[in-house]
Amino acid sequence: MNTNINNETQEKYVIPGDKISTTEEYLAGKNTTEDGGNILSAVYGTVYFDESNLTVSVINSKKKLSAKVGDVVYGQVTKIDRGNAVLNISAIYQTDKGLVPFNKEAMLRLPRSNGREDEQMSGLAIGDLVRGKVSRTGRSLEVSMFGKHYGVLKTLCHRCRNPMILKEGSLYCDNCERNENRKIADDYGAVMVFGDVNEGK
Repeated sequence: MNTNINNETQEKYVIPGDKISTTEEYLAGKNTTEDGGNILSAVYGTVYFDESNLTVSVINSKKKLSAKVGDVVYGQVTKIDRGNAVLNISAIYQTDKGLVPFNKEAMLRLPRSNGREDEQMSGLAIGDLVRGKVSRTGRSLEVSMFGKHYGVLKTLCHRCRNPMILKEGSLYCDNCERNENRKIADDYGAVMVFGDVNEGK
C-alpha cells in the first residue's frame, strides 16, 4: 500500500531502467527519463509521486550503514578480471532496516569453468544487475552468488544490447536469436522493483 506524505505518494526502491509510470499519467521529474511514452528510473532510489503537480521523481537516500555477513545486496557488475568481478553495490537489505540505498564496491568471486575466466564462461557480464549475499567484511567487502536466489536479475545481449529474456530455462535474445550463459537468480525477469521479493529465501 502507498503512503501519502505531504501530497506525495511513496513507492518502493527502483533500479535504472525500471518503468515507474507513463507520460499520460505524470510528468517526468528528477532522476527519470522518458522512453516511448513510459517514464523510467534513471538511478537507484525511491519513487515519489507528487499528486499536486502530477510529477514522478526518484530520490536517492544518503543514509549510511555498515554491511554485515549475510546481508543481501543489489548492484551492477563494473569489471571482470581473473576469476573475480567488481560489483558496484547500490542497495542493501537488512532484516532490521529493510531495503535501503548503499554505495560501496565489493569483490564478487566467480565460478570457474575449464580454466576459462572470460565473460561468457564466468556466468556474468559487465553491466549485469545482480543480487548477492555478503560473505566477508573488513578491509574489503566480498559478495557471493551461491544459492538459487542469488545471481543476475537483469542483463543485456552481449552483441546487440537488447534485454535478454528467459526462454526454456536459458537466457535468449529475440533480436540475435542466440543464447548466453549467466548465473541467474530464481526470479530473473520478475523483479521490477527491489524489495518485491522475499529476501529471506
